[in-house]
Amino acid sequence: MRSQKIIGASRVFICDEGFCILKDGGVLYESLDYAQSGDLQSAKILAVGDYENLTRTYPNAQKEFWHNGVLLPTLVNAHIHFEFSNNATNFVYGDFGQWLDSVIAKRDDVLSDITKSVSQAIDSQLRSGVGLVGAISSYGYDMEALRKSALRVVYFCEAMGSNPSAIDTLFSNFKARLYQSMEYKNTRFIPAVALHSPYSLHHIYAKYVLQEAKKLQTPISAHFLESQHEQEWLCHGSGYFYNFFAHTFGVPNPKPFYTIQSFLEQFVG
Repeated sequence: MRSQKIIGASRVFICDEGFCILKDGGVLYESLDYAQSGDLQSAKILAVGDYENLTRTYPNAQKEFWHNGVLLPTLVNAHIHFEFSNNATNFVYGDFGQWLDSVIAKRDDVLSDITKSVSQAIDSQLRSGVGLVGAISSYGYDMEALRKSALRVVYFCEAMGSNPSAIDTLFSNFKARLYQSMEYKNTRFIPAVALHSPYSLHHIYAKYVLQEAKKLQTPISAHFLESQHEQEWLCHGSGYFYNFFAHTFGVPNPKPFYTIQSFLEQFVG
């Protein structure tokens, strides 16, 4: 069931080319009664202008005005990991290599019992004025909470894994998460695909993942060149990541899966 509503405030930021600010402005929008319809289609803005003029022009619309208030468009948090919301100074910061070592060591603890922390993180985004998020999800643990939230979500199912013998298993798990997210697709929950990074993703696995993204016409994101360590690894096959694979994972004589150029070339088309 759709209804028209007008919300007004002492100041309304338009975010047009001139960044205009309306005094005693209002926004007329058409919304759904979620409780009755169960549908999460987005509200549609119909008009923006002087609050009093809008209320006269649309007398049947529900009205609400905030004196000494400011009405702002929502912000976008384009890259956020809700599944790691349990992390409260658990990791080492300042150097990417030390940080990644601490993530490997403490990942299981941070991922345990995350239902409450994910919910709190969603609430924190909303309180901060964020209306749309790019949620990078490595495991799918945050999918249900996000699809039921008031946020608009671009939900990036992330692919990660460098062991060639595990590619079939990893890809099967990835597809299960991706196709589950596709079942929830609507205007407020948009399934997408994320490639974790050149150092953590086997090129064959990446190829399979990008084929799925192309088939389903999903948005794509990737972690890329986040540190000097990664640049040294891709350009020279040396440095922190050589030791990371040789000592942490016991890979004999490890080599990068990509050059900088070959990683980017995957996305052609």
